[in-house]
Amino acid sequence: MNEEEEKIFYEIVGIPFKNETLKKIFCLFENHETLNYKEVAKKLGITQPLASKYLNILCDFGLLRETEKRYGYFELNGKNYTYAISNALSQKAAQLSNKSFDLKLSVEASS
Repeated sequence: MNEEEEKIFYEIVGIPFKNETLKKIFCLFENHETLNYKEVAKKLGITQPLASKYLNILCDFGLLRETEKRYGYFELNGKNYTYAISNALSQKAAQLSNKSFDLKLSVEASS
């Protein structure tokens, strides 16, 4: 992950501080098509619950997608980091647009 991708990564996840573990998990997917929480935990020397939590956070932000829920497998949400970041930004923009629309409707309803 280059410096610009890293900057956008932290903007997407909305974390005011750099979380190196979260970034390392995302970076693992550069060399692996799919990974599950057990493999991530083993590769980074963290607990399986923490790996699962961080994988789900990355999935919630649209950077990863779950491929096999039963076994906890994830992959990049795109063919590489750039596409995954682009897809995550699109997802975030759609969420903000929906919030803006809901706000507009509530303002109009109260008028």
